Amino acid sequence: MAGTATGGLRQVARPELKDAESAITEKSLPGLSDAAGALPIAILVIAPNGKIAEANAAAETMLEASSKKLTRHAFSTIMRFADPRLARALDDPEADVTVRAAPCRIKGIDKPFTIDLSLSPMEEWPGWRVAAMIPSYAPDGIASYAEKDSDMLALRGPEILAHEIKNPLAGIRGAAQLLARKQKKAGNAAEADLVSLISTEVDHIAELIDRMQFLGRDLVGEMKPVNFYEVLSRVKMLCIAEHGSKIRIIEHYDPSLPEILASEPALTQILLNLVSNAADACCDQPDPVITLSSHYAPGLSIANRKSDGMIRLPVEIRVSDNGPGIAESIKPHLFTPFVTSKTKGQGLGLALVRQMVTQMQGRIVQRRHEEKGQTQFRLFFASVDRQENMMEEQP
Repeated sequence: MAGTATGGLRQVARPELKDAESAITEKSLPGLSDAAGALPIAILVIAPNGKIAEANAAAETMLEASSKKLTRHAFSTIMRFADPRLARALDDPEADVTVRAAPCRIKGIDKPFTIDLSLSPMEEWPGWRVAAMIPSYAPDGIASYAEKDSDMLALRGPEILAHEIKNPLAGIRGAAQLLARKQKKAGNAAEADLVSLISTEVDHIAELIDRMQFLGRDLVGEMKPVNFYEVLSRVKMLCIAEHGSKIRIIEHYDPSLPEILASEPALTQILLNLVSNAADACCDQPDPVITLSSHYAPGLSIANRKSDGMIRLPVEIRVSDNGPGIAESIKPHLFTPFVTSKTKGQGLGLALVRQMVTQMQGRIVQRRHEEKGQTQFRLFFASVDRQENMMEEQP
């Protein structure tokens, strides 16, 4: 049928549509939500507490339940997957998962299903996720998994290399201790303190390798109150030791913030990685600057993975740099293992950072602040004040 395109809308030469066409305004054009509703793919919006918030028509058909009924249940109670790795990933609000031919059971339906599932976090809405599902069939019921999420990926490389890495670490630690003693005898207290940092960070690396080798995916260990300002101070010293005066480090801290619930070695590793990345990103600028700051974040809360209800994350630690920013092609996969823009990078740093932050029941968000010309990595953690952290489960 003949027609012309005007403003992206195809106008059809049918007299009975003239009045309707003239009434069309920009506000009445179909939006993304309308398009999602019309898709033949089942789409669910999942809230931070794990409950289904919205479902399109295809999801109602596939799950044999109305949208109103679906929103009364958690996604994990509607969809039950045979693979325990996938079940664990579904409990992680930050998991970015793609699964093909996954056997599952749907609540209220007797027959087993095999589906293709894509589950992605909504970057602008921390804790919220969108799930897209279509039925699929694999020969003999064999499922194949595209394990994009860092928690599902075994990351076996560090486990295999752990022994080889720990041997030279012992030598580095011994040499650092000897050098620190010599500096103290010579009366060089500042240099001795700096050398002692080497021993401290070697111990942190060794502890991390032990956890990766013997505990698999548990990279955090014991959680306890941590003075994150002390950790930031050590990380700042290490950055100055590596880059000297080439990079300015600006600090803006809220002194009223309490200690956070975290693992100090893991938090140190996280901040070292982020500050190192920031230094690499801005080092070619005329005036390279890294900003370390802390803020009170009253509005962010997530589902408590260890009990019912929600947990608040009122403490924000921010690492910013004035580099050119992250390439658009990298942003969607920023925390995916083995994805990097560095010529010599392995692409494991940010994947491990997100995994450690998530295991500490925290959150990490990246954004570009164009007005300030900054790339910002924002970490959110629970404080030691349990009354401040906890929220009752929403009905």
